Formats: sequence, C-alpha cells, structure tokens
Amino acid sequence: MPASAGNKIVDHDTYQSSTCDNTVGFLVKTLMASFDSSLLGVTVTVGAMHIEPMMARIEVEDVTVQNPAGYRSPFLLHADRVVLDLDLQKLILSVGQDVDVQELVMSGVDVIYERSWSSSNLHDSLKALTDLGEKLHMPKPAEFHPEVTLHRVAAKDIGAKISSSLTAGRGLRLEVGDFSYEDFSRQVHSGRALVDVVRVLLGTLMQSVLATLVGKRAINKATGCCSAALACRRR
Repeated sequence: MPASAGNKIVDHDTYQSSTCDNTVGFLVKTLMASFDSSLLGVTVTVGAMHIEPMMARIEVEDVTVQNPAGYRSPFLLHADRVVLDLDLQKLILSVGQDVDVQELVMSGVDVIYERSWSSSNLHDSLKALTDLGEKLHMPKPAEFHPEVTLHRVAAKDIGAKISSSLTAGRGLRLEVGDFSYEDFSRQVHSGRALVDVVRVLLGTLMQSVLATLVGKRAINKATGCCSAALACRRR
C-alpha cells in the first residue's frame, strides 16, 4: 500500500528504500565520526567519501598516512582508493554497534621508505602505532563505541620507493606485491575497537612492506619490540 508523505503518495518500496538509505547513511557517518585518529600515533588524511547505503559500501579516495616529523618525502603511505563492504543486516540490527567488514580492498598503494641516519619513517611510524600510553584507557564522553570485525583484506598494486632526506621522496618505484588476508581479525587477532583495527591493519601493512624492502631478518630485529607491543594490545 502506498505510504503518504505530506500531500504526496509515495510507493511503499520507494519509501522503504529511502528509509534504509537514510538509516545506513546515518549509521556509517556516525561510525566515521566516532573514529579518533589521534589515538593512532600517526596522521591519516582522506579525500572524498562515497556511501552506497543499499549495498552498505563505503568508498574512500586518497587515503594518506603522513610522515613523522623530520622527514621530507611527501607521505609515508598513499592509497588511491579504499573500498569497504559491510554486512548490512548486522549494521542495521545492531544500530551500528556491530560493524562486520566483509571485505576491504585498497588499490593504487604507494609507500615511500625514507631512511634517516639512525632510523626510517616506517620504523618511526611503527613505533608510534604502539606508543599509545594511557590514551586507549582514558574514559570517553561519547557513548558510541562500535565493535569492528574485519574479514577479507586485499591491497593491490603496492609499490614502494627507497628514499633519503637528500632525495625527498624521489627514487625508483619497486613492485612490492599484493597484501591479503582471508579473515584479518581472526588471523592477526586485532581488537574490535575501530581504532585498534585500523592501527593493527596499518602496522601489519607497514611491516609487510618493510620485510620486502629490507629483508625479513632485518625487519624482525628492527621491529621486534613493535610487534610485541602490537600483539600485547590485541589481547
């Protein structure tokens, strides 16, 4: 039966679709607004965001992880596009409290590995991702604390440059390969808070790129303490 909207007669299916669009759009925007990037330890910026409510799909353009202070290259990590497909039923029934990400795909990923005299931007950022102190334990005034489960993760077309303060991000682009998990939350044992999932995802991706660029033996030695701290925070 048609639904009435003011003086207009609206088809029931159209009305339901519009209501669903508004609900999902509101929940996704609330989810994004609840994300406190200051808890990451690194600065992340994003470009345009597109939401397809009926498909529970979020597309984010130009996701950039900025360099720590003291580095000259334009960024540490940049993804042209990140697409997330959510479980629509769980999102609506939990009123946005249970966010089940069925798939997250990053494309056009570039990393600049800039070396300093004693460290690098990737090593410093990995340390920052784990150096959160008491921030995660401080009480938050907001009551919206969604739990996130991340399943399939794929990063395609990953490239990396090895740079220094003298070259400021210029250098030969190397193909690093793809980065993928079938069930990220289960395989990596990340926490379910949104900031934890993002932090562990970024750290895991950075370690993967470092392992390719400088070798697994070197990365194990250089980031052993970071890995231990990440694992500790996941529990």
